[in-house]
Amino acid sequence: MTDYYGPIPYLEAGVPTRSVKYDSLLRPRLYINQKGRWARGTLPDLKINASCVAVADLDQDGDLDVFVGERVTPGRFPESRGGYLLVNDGTGRFTYKTAQLLPQYATLGMVTKATFQDLNNDKKNELITASDWGGIRVWEKDKQGIFRDASEKWGIATLTGSWSALEPADLDGDGDIDFVVGNRGTNGQWRLTAPQGMNLYSDVSSATPPIPIVSLLDQGKEYPYASRDELTGQMPELRKKYPDYMGYAKATLSELLSADRLGAMQQKKINEYGSGILENDWGTLRFRALPVQAQFAPVYAVAVADFDGDGKLDIMLGGNQDKVRVRLGRNDASLVQVFLNKSLSDFEYLSQQRSGLFITGDVRSLSVLNKGSEMKFLIGLNGLPLKTLQIAEKR
Repeated sequence: MTDYYGPIPYLEAGVPTRSVKYDSLLRPRLYINQKGRWARGTLPDLKINASCVAVADLDQDGDLDVFVGERVTPGRFPESRGGYLLVNDGTGRFTYKTAQLLPQYATLGMVTKATFQDLNNDKKNELITASDWGGIRVWEKDKQGIFRDASEKWGIATLTGSWSALEPADLDGDGDIDFVVGNRGTNGQWRLTAPQGMNLYSDVSSATPPIPIVSLLDQGKEYPYASRDELTGQMPELRKKYPDYMGYAKATLSELLSADRLGAMQQKKINEYGSGILENDWGTLRFRALPVQAQFAPVYAVAVADFDGDGKLDIMLGGNQDKVRVRLGRNDASLVQVFLNKSLSDFEYLSQQRSGLFITGDVRSLSVLNKGSEMKFLIGLNGLPLKTLQIAEKR
């Protein structure tokens, strides 16, 4: 990341394979490049299952401040503390300022991606966050410099999904920031069985690990997604109420659980499965789904660049999800796709034969490197070596 007080720093944040809440291994780590040697910087004593890092000069003092998003509290899905704002004092020492500057942080949800962008050209950075089982949120500063949820103002308060990628770019060349957003895609069991959407209920207030209950919406009624064996394995009290599979199969969620019990649970929603574009239309973000080929698998990585040299920004998508329950099935039909920008409402899929891309595996990062007239791509995959590709010819 770029730094305004001297040497270039590196912030490492993540989660080990096995961890528990407040595990010391969950501490983010800051390293500052001091003439070619990396030295540890100072961060507050945070223990966070970090999913993303966003940086910007939030207090206009000439140095970079940091937002660290939290994916989920280990062992307590879907609980999440949302994220943390860390303010830089100009020497590389950061202090915790979340409660003061982002008092609604507990409503951020299971944050997967975040970025600071000036959406309305007022010289102030908004914080934009994307979350799983939640929304894409815009947080604007008020006159006191406090970030407030402005998603309703931007027209996306009711747009919810399993958002897994968030890439800012001026896709239509009109001078403001649009976004490419990655989602679960429409080529999956959930979209086929619940086209109207899904809900997720959980009692995160309990001291014991929450039991997440997914429901399907069908003709205005909610039905549990879990099979009888799956749900009664977690809630044995339901075995007497539904001793056979036929009775359970016909039961709605409100028949399984009392209204009081459901009402006391935290509720999350998905009403959009598709990956697409958020067009910044004079202060309103409008969602447009990308072509069907973008919906073949979950999208976790996005790169934006002018791939065909026509002066317009094109889109590259990567994703897949191989490690899933047998009942859901692998969702790995993406081979890394390119979509050429004909207009904001018309992105044209470039076939795999024409692009030459046949990348299998779970793609989690895409980066574009430009050196003179050369354009190279770095593709990061789970459990596999980094791939480097270069455009050999335009065809």
